[in-house]
Amino acid sequence: MNGIFHLIRLMRPVNLVIIAVTMLVIRFVLIVNHLKWEPAVKGLTLPLTVFVASVFVMVLLAASGNIINDYFDQKVDRINKPDRVIIGRHVKRRVAIILHHALNILAVGLTAYICSAMNYWWPVIIPVVMATLLWFYSPVFKKQPFIGNFVVALCVAVVPFWASWFEISALNVAYSDGLFAPVYFFNQLWYRIIAYCGFAFLITLAREAVKDLEDLEGDRAEGFKTLPVVWGAVRTSRYASMMIAVSVLAVAFFAAQLYIHGQYGKEFLAASAALIVILGYTAAIVARSEQKNQYTRASKWLKFSMACGIAYLFFI
Repeated sequence: MNGIFHLIRLMRPVNLVIIAVTMLVIRFVLIVNHLKWEPAVKGLTLPLTVFVASVFVMVLLAASGNIINDYFDQKVDRINKPDRVIIGRHVKRRVAIILHHALNILAVGLTAYICSAMNYWWPVIIPVVMATLLWFYSPVFKKQPFIGNFVVALCVAVVPFWASWFEISALNVAYSDGLFAPVYFFNQLWYRIIAYCGFAFLITLAREAVKDLEDLEGDRAEGFKTLPVVWGAVRTSRYASMMIAVSVLAVAFFAAQLYIHGQYGKEFLAASAALIVILGYTAAIVARSEQKNQYTRASKWLKFSMACGIAYLFFI
């Protein structure tokens, strides 16, 4: 039982829950509410089994990515967070690498099932590319400035897209002929989804930079060329704050556009203002952070900001 507990810890269950919740909210809140605008659309058409499989694909890829990251970062983690080292202490290296490969294979297999149900096969490329990028993250990308952060942010931004693609494809097939303006209807939905992908991308860029600040000592000792190692702590903090500031501007622009066009009311405006305040406060925390415990606090606030972004979907 103790070994299973540490395996679960290795996969970062809280992060996996956030991924699953994000996909559920995208489908059952954002997409379902958008469908109510068009009387000709009777409801979701993608089989629930296919959607559940798509959720598991992202969860499995994230879990395997967390495992392989810890697998390659054992030396660094003994410096940065010695009390949280799992591989080599509680889980054997061989077990970790076998589990990593098994989760990736299962993710690709589930994608093949989804593609078979949808009758097109190009999406099978996505989990293969993501698994490859996450494999090379620690040994290659993390040793270069910015690229490692970009890879992680890109993988996170794929999650809302993945939650939407199969659903919207099924809706397009089922309802396009009966809609007055199908291109406009689906483009408006994609506009909201892509905006959320961008939000997730920016917040993840900021959080990865802050996490690099947390791990500066170990990364420098191992020769990693993360942003704090190359730029210094002050400049990296400013960069992370700037990413959050850009997300604030994006949320403000997005909310103003929808409100001006009369698509949403005062509750939506209030929710937008609340999210902007939370993001602004988070940016201030990041900008003022100078020590490891402060960077840890800033990282938690960024995760909270992401959770608030998920809650914001209830108002879109």
